[in-house]
Amino acid sequence: WSSGTTTETSNYYGVANGDNVFAAVGNVDILRSTDNGSNWTTITTANLRDVAFGNSTFVACGANGAVYESANGSSWTSRTSGASGNTLNGITFGNNLFFAVGSSGTLIKSTDNGTNWDTSPDPTVTTNLYSIAYGNNIFLAVGSNTVIASTDNTGSAFGIKATTYTFEDVTFGNGVFVAVGYKIIYTSTDGVSWTQVYGE
Repeated sequence: WSSGTTTETSNYYGVANGDNVFAAVGNVDILRSTDNGSNWTTITTANLRDVAFGNSTFVACGANGAVYESANGSSWTSRTSGASGNTLNGITFGNNLFFAVGSSGTLIKSTDNGTNWDTSPDPTVTTNLYSIAYGNNIFLAVGSNTVIASTDNTGSAFGIKATTYTFEDVTFGNGVFVAVGYKIIYTSTDGVSWTQVYGE
């Protein structure tokens, strides 16, 4: 690992890459790098928690339902998410959809690259959701004693898959979801059956 050049001292929570641009978001600023993370430029002020890239668009989410979208990581536009009052902790892109999750079971969906948001997908949970990923034709979100997943790749309906795990983050690759939490790592293909691959 090499330390990139930046004068920032704030906390940063999320980073994404698209079209040869890295965008990083934190509790104060959005940063942008066009040289593989060696140098970073402060773009704008925003209190954000995560960022994803899809359809040539960056979409970031954060405190008080904040959502920002950008076509190049340089110019960002604030959008209304309908989730005011809730912190949006995680965001993902899949099947031409952006999904963001957050506090009190917040789950919102955008079909137009982050411009407009649908708050109707009801995960039937009220606990905090921290992260969401897309794979195996489903959207899967994790949180406090909660794992939920969509019934199909449209994300029109979600169901609770597990209530015994607290995961902080989840991602998908090589056919499996990998979720991490406090001193634990688990894998799953469907969100229902989980295999512990690391833990104390």
